[in-house]
Amino acid sequence: LTGSDDHRTAHFLLNSLGTRMVTGNRTKEEEEVLKKRKDNKKEASKQPQLFHIPPLLLLLLLLFFLFTSPTNAMRIVVQRVKSASVTVDSQKVSSIGPGLLALVGLHEHDTEEDLTYCCRKLLAAKLWENENGASWRHGVKQKSYDLLCVSQFTLYGSVANKKHCPDYKSSMKNEPAKIMYSKFLDMCKTNYEEEKVHDGVFGAMMDVELVNDGPVTIVIESGPSGVPPPPPPVSSDDGNKKKEG
Repeated sequence: LTGSDDHRTAHFLLNSLGTRMVTGNRTKEEEEVLKKRKDNKKEASKQPQLFHIPPLLLLLLLLFFLFTSPTNAMRIVVQRVKSASVTVDSQKVSSIGPGLLALVGLHEHDTEEDLTYCCRKLLAAKLWENENGASWRHGVKQKSYDLLCVSQFTLYGSVANKKHCPDYKSSMKNEPAKIMYSKFLDMCKTNYEEEKVHDGVFGAMMDVELVNDGPVTIVIESGPSGVPPPPPPVSSDDGNKKKEG
């Protein structure tokens, strides 16, 4: 070979070696795998990226909405009393001995399901001891005591505003509240004894006197915010009656 031929041969060998170093002398299968990876990356880049919320931030947001969301529930403040009475314009309109004083608040979104739920819980609440002295065993019906209901829209009052003026916008408006409250009283009378269910004067300025026994005070609500109250369970006897009918 001549000198020029040696030069051309060396140049060819160097180019070949450089190509092998760059490609790594890959097989056909390896080339296909690399191609698939590139294609997958291209497809992934085309898909919309989801917004990632850190777990701690998500927890804080959930707690914020939990504690700032308005309560959507009928509310009753129940007091076990030795005696209670309601006076309007210096005239005593209702009075009871031992029993329950129930301050009844209606939320603007309450339905008859809320009334039914609260009536059932109120009459079934076991706030007295039984004949053997065991505490929290008997309710007002088992003791044959009286029930005094007083309408109380101020149970939904909020002073969260800067002026600290009570805001009652969550309470039911006067006219629909009067109808719903009347239905609640009728439910209590139907499910207990009519003569043992007493009332104040709806919408009036009332003087309420009581002797709290204990004191014992509980709060009944028809359900948490945004969750409707569960319907009362249907007993087997009721189910049989429906089938027979």
